[in-house]
Amino acid sequence: MIKRAALLLVAVAVLALGLIGYRQFRTDTKTEQTSAPVGDVPVVFRTNGGLLEVGKLVYTKQFKLAEKGTLLGIEIPGCPTVATVAVKAHFVYRVRLEPEWKAKITADKRVLVVAPQLEPAIPVAFDTASLDESLSGCPIIQNKQLLDRLRKQLSAKLAERANHPDYKRMVRNDAAKTVGEFIRKWYLGRDEYAYAKDYQIVVSFKGEPIEDLM
Repeated sequence: MIKRAALLLVAVAVLALGLIGYRQFRTDTKTEQTSAPVGDVPVVFRTNGGLLEVGKLVYTKQFKLAEKGTLLGIEIPGCPTVATVAVKAHFVYRVRLEPEWKAKITADKRVLVVAPQLEPAIPVAFDTASLDESLSGCPIIQNKQLLDRLRKQLSAKLAERANHPDYKRMVRNDAAKTVGEFIRKWYLGRDEYAYAKDYQIVVSFKGEPIEDLM
């Protein structure tokens, strides 16, 4: 009888110790939510590299190439050959997921982020089915090779357009919105930034004025 009582006491003691240990484990492993800090806080968002597509422009662009008309090596005034190619081009813009992105979480509930510069995807893709070519000029002395020369220049001309500041300005706002969504999903969703998950995200790209505030 005494032996059974002793065994019962041992079992109760082991159970109690196990319960205490489990509660301690739950307490130690529980992740605490970070409260909002006082003042502006500079932070660094780290990535594993790669490219993030942030915007696209689709335009039908027309390119021309002209040369003076000649016959037997003699220039014929007012009779040039003009080659024309129109194509529906897809200008895609990306940012590099650099190892570190500078950011600042401000006291007025904003997240200021400096993203890498916008880069166009080169070569620029275009719909071959949309290709529209023509050759105009004096029929007798048209230089049909002019159209071939223009076709060979097409990739370079599209790349030049893609890198033009005006094109980047047109896609800039959509690109900033995409970067903001990326930051909110992959960074502000973490426990350490949970207090800022609903803050306004303000995105600038390297070289823009806001970078001076960081």
